[in-house]
Amino acid sequence: VYRQIKSANSLSERSFLLPLLQINAKDVYFSGSIDRLLFLDENTAKIVDFKTDGQMQGKDEEYFMQLFIYALAAKKLYPKIKCLTGELHFVRLNNMLPVDISSREKEGFTQLKSALEQIMNKKDEGHFAANTDWCRFCGYTYLCPYKA
Repeated sequence: VYRQIKSANSLSERSFLLPLLQINAKDVYFSGSIDRLLFLDENTAKIVDFKTDGQMQGKDEEYFMQLFIYALAAKKLYPKIKCLTGELHFVRLNNMLPVDISSREKEGFTQLKSALEQIMNKKDEGHFAANTDWCRFCGYTYLCPYKA
């Protein structure tokens, strides 16, 4: 599973903070870190995201938006890239799952814009429901009245 990753020209942990979209004439910035970006040839790259999930079923859909945002960032960082593929690598299972990014680009933009418009239309923090499932990962628990 990992032979291609090891042999390919690649970058690890490629961090970014970039304006990737415009909503209502405003730049929307995204930050993230691409686990591995493989350059397959001059115009083609593969985004590899490592996961520790114990099962693979349905994960291509669950992580599609994450890989789609990584694809937007990769294209902005490396303008020669015209074709991108994605793979989720499940380290505990020693297996990978391809994620179709290129042929779903229009769908990705639609989903992302819709989600961002919903967020941007909320008037104040009172409209955001607390999700205490993520408290252990949050950097603001010291401020939050909802912390678990």
